[in-house]
Amino acid sequence: METVINPRVRRYREGDAVALVTLWNAAHREYGGYVPRTLAYWNWCVLNRPKVSVDDVLVIEEGGAILGYGVLGPKNYVLEFAIEPTLSRRRMSEIATTLCNALEKRASAKGDPAIYMTVPAGNLALCEALRACDYSEIKGEFLNVTIVNPVALMQRVLEYRRKIIPEGWAKTFLLEFANGYYRFNPFPKVYVQIGDNCLAVAPVTTEPPLDCRINMSLSVFAEMIFKRLTFESAIESGQVTVTPHSELYAAQQLVRLLTLPAPWYSPLADRR
Repeated sequence: METVINPRVRRYREGDAVALVTLWNAAHREYGGYVPRTLAYWNWCVLNRPKVSVDDVLVIEEGGAILGYGVLGPKNYVLEFAIEPTLSRRRMSEIATTLCNALEKRASAKGDPAIYMTVPAGNLALCEALRACDYSEIKGEFLNVTIVNPVALMQRVLEYRRKIIPEGWAKTFLLEFANGYYRFNPFPKVYVQIGDNCLAVAPVTTEPPLDCRINMSLSVFAEMIFKRLTFESAIESGQVTVTPHSELYAAQQLVRLLTLPAPWYSPLADRR
C-alpha cells in the first residue's frame, strides 16, 4: 500500500540532476530508441539549451523523494516528462496531473498556457492520465531511423534475445538486402545461423548452405524491426519473399526475434 503525502512542485535545484537522470533512465529503458542518459548529456539537452532556465525545470516530490519532473522548452514544447515507473496507475495519474498543471502555469507566465509534449505510446498508464487531463492526442509522428550496420545490430539483438529462442531450434538464413531508400548498403548478403550452441551473424560474398532465403530491401527490414510494418503485410505486398515457401514460419520467427518489443520513442530534448 502506498503512503499518500501531498505532492509538492518546485523548480530545479542544484544537485537535482543526478536524481533526474536516474529517474529518466528508469522510466524509459523499456522503450525502443532508448539511449541511457548521462549527466553530461542531460545537462547539454536541458540546462545548457538556449531559452531554457532552471525555472523551466519543474520537479515534483513527496516526502523528499522525487517522483517526476518536466522541462518546458521554447515555444512551450515539453522537452522531457518523466514519472516514477513503479507508481500505481492511480498515483501516476495524480502525479502527472499535478505536474501538467504546473507546466501549464509556467507556460502561461511565459505568454501561452498551451503545452505540447510527446510520451511513449507504450506507456498506457501515462497516456491514459494525459487523456483524463483533456489533452488532445496526435498519433503517427514519423521518425526516420537509419541502420548503419545491420550485421552488428542483428548480432546484438539476437544475443540479447538468446534466452527466448526456442530450445532445439536450429536454422540457417541468408538475408539478401536490396538498397531500398538507402544510398549505401555495405552488406547486401547476411548469413544468420541459430542453434543451441551457435548464434552467428556475418556478411558473406559466396553462398553457404542454408535452410531459408529471405529477400527484401534494407529499408523494408528497418520498417519491420522498428514496428512500422508487419512481416505479414510485407509478405502479402511482395516486399518480402521467402524461399522455400515451407520456411515461411521460420522467417517470421526470425523477424519477430529482431523486432523491438515496444514502440519507438524519441524525446523532444534529443532534438535541436
